[in-house]
Amino acid sequence: MTETKPKTAEELLEGTYRNVRMCADSLLDLLPHVQEEALKSEMTTEVSVYEAFSSRVVKELHALGATPAEINPVARFSAKMGTFWHTLTDPSAPHIAQMILEGTTMGVGNLLRALHEAENTGVPESVLAVARDVCNYEEETMERIKSFLK
Repeated sequence: MTETKPKTAEELLEGTYRNVRMCADSLLDLLPHVQEEALKSEMTTEVSVYEAFSSRVVKELHALGATPAEINPVARFSAKMGTFWHTLTDPSAPHIAQMILEGTTMGVGNLLRALHEAENTGVPESVLAVARDVCNYEEETMERIKSFLK
């Protein structure tokens, strides 16, 4: 997710949408390279959760009369190529877990900043709750993924 300074509910939802789509897409790009079944299972679960968050964000956007903007194709291609090169040189479970951890840390950091900037600005609680739920899930994910770094 790119850094934003959300001033509206729609902007916070757009940032949240970019976050969950990039997470799901990145995990889907990584899955074919994963050999360890436990990590593969964790990642598959995460994709399902991110897809559910994506649907929830879209529903909130629709309630505001908006539709989500799709991920920038250049950013998407860049992420896909980064995944390819990083797994080409080291496809081990600890390396893939480190990649997931780094991406999740960046995403949750950006989303937390956006969330804090949106609080107390009149953004509806339902919109803040979606962003908070995504942040909480990503923080829990980071803890689970750490077990694969060994």
